[in-house]
Amino acid sequence: MRRTQWILAGIVLTLLLAACAPQVSEVIPVSPTAHSLPTETPPAAPTQELPAGVRTALAAVIADYQLAPEAVEIEGVVQTDFPDPCLGLARPDELCAAVVTPGVEVTFSAGDQTYVYRADLQGKQAREVQSGEDLAPAVAAARQMLVQQLRVSAQDVKTLRVAATSWPTSCLGIDNAGMACAEVRTAGYVVRLSVKGKVYQYHTDHNGDVILLAEAPEPQTGKTLFSFRSREEPCQAVAVGAEGVAFGPCEGVMMSGFLANPQREEELRHFVETYRSFSAETPAGTLEFTGAGEQKATAVEQRGMAEWVRLAGEEAAGGRSGAAYGLALSWHREGGIAGFCDDLALYSSGILYANSCKGADPQNFGRAYLTSAELEKLYAWLDTYQPLDLEISDNAVADAMTIRLLLNGTGVSEASANETQAMADFASALYQRLAQP
Repeated sequence: MRRTQWILAGIVLTLLLAACAPQVSEVIPVSPTAHSLPTETPPAAPTQELPAGVRTALAAVIADYQLAPEAVEIEGVVQTDFPDPCLGLARPDELCAAVVTPGVEVTFSAGDQTYVYRADLQGKQAREVQSGEDLAPAVAAARQMLVQQLRVSAQDVKTLRVAATSWPTSCLGIDNAGMACAEVRTAGYVVRLSVKGKVYQYHTDHNGDVILLAEAPEPQTGKTLFSFRSREEPCQAVAVGAEGVAFGPCEGVMMSGFLANPQREEELRHFVETYRSFSAETPAGTLEFTGAGEQKATAVEQRGMAEWVRLAGEEAAGGRSGAAYGLALSWHREGGIAGFCDDLALYSSGILYANSCKGADPQNFGRAYLTSAELEKLYAWLDTYQPLDLEISDNAVADAMTIRLLLNGTGVSEASANETQAMADFASALYQRLAQP
């Protein structure tokens, strides 16, 4: 007997359990990209034991597409309430009463094709969900998150199960230390996905604004080079290894990811080859580092490396990098007789980048690392002053020089004119260091 035939009766138990769970009157589409159940799915019973709605949907897909029954596999079943007896799929010339109709949505596959059908619980009718039907926002958001974090295509992500529920608090059934949970029932979903046979389960709110990882395979990062725990609550952990990144709540499920781009890989190599191993408590958090270099990292250099690991975790969680991630200070100079157009970006990790935006062919001057003394100065500004974003311009009528300075400070004091000028001079000197051949 084929594995598919054994799978079918397992749906019975799923539906009975789902019937006992809180429901929301919401159509829950199943992804049109799902193709197979995970290999660990246990075998179960024959087709005749399926609930009436599932049997009707199965008969419909076989008849509509002239499929051999043994070629059809059930990928997932969702029990939900449809907004009308037309199962939310009324034809243009059809009138449907606004009567909530309990039913199921079933995803089938045959070969490399996927079909989604809806049926009422009694199995009186079944209708196909056309490929243009939108995914529920929460399901789409969870799938997109997985695509970005694992760097896979949408076709690689299979939707195994979507179940509507009502979470007891705003933490969506996830009890991570330090999370603030509002004692309010929150409508949402359990979304179970798979990529290349590995299963990921998410808890979401109704619209997918909050998505929390509940289950994932153990991350494989290779030899751990950085291990970081943040100071703020809820505590976040990041591990960076030779083969990837792991990130998540300190006491919760960790997710696999990658360094954002080759630039981060080069920075990681610099740290490992330059500094010797250490463990440290820094203002950013607790850091353990395994290095192969000979240089002993100062306290501010340890903080810079902790900030770098935090940034690597944020980028891995977002599945991408960006110029604003971890930005501490930026400086832009434009105008003057010489027609300047210069940019410098300085990050909380102590890494800086500079480029000239002058003319039609901008010039990139690359990357540099702050010295320990320069890091001391940067952190003093960040820790002392409020965020600032200002323009400094000279009094020339023609060929005026304008400097824009941005500091992402976390302090409470307001920087004086003398201090902002000192920051601008600091950035200018760093720019010259990189720009000079």
